[in-house]
Amino acid sequence: MRRAFRYTVAALIITAMITACGNWDGAVNPPVAQEQYEWVALEQLLLPTPLPENGKYAILAGQFTNVEGANRFHLQVMALGLISSIIPVIDRDGQHSFFVSAGSFESPDAARANRAWISSQLGISEPLSLILLPPVK
Repeated sequence: MRRAFRYTVAALIITAMITACGNWDGAVNPPVAQEQYEWVALEQLLLPTPLPENGKYAILAGQFTNVEGANRFHLQVMALGLISSIIPVIDRDGQHSFFVSAGSFESPDAARANRAWISSQLGISEPLSLILLPPVK
């Protein structure tokens, strides 16, 4: 019980620091506007056939309609010691959302092997999807 309380307090402190001071690289967070994100087409995250040779794969841990919810969940994933990123996504209908990924794996098999553990650590009972991470620019 005390450990869970410490993690919750630590996550709240980190969230407050990021909100007040900016993101991890020290840049101040400007007001949220759709223009500030480099949106990724949803189709770009789906696993293609054949799979790319140099792709990075992750577990889709959460999907949010606002960046604040994505930031909170992103911190929870990182508190587990996992690599996590927030991916601004736009679907075919022009709907915007924010995906939170968990992990970074060299192959889909490695991602699948860790999917159940990540789900249980996050307290998510439904199966989580695999995604292809967008290339780092």
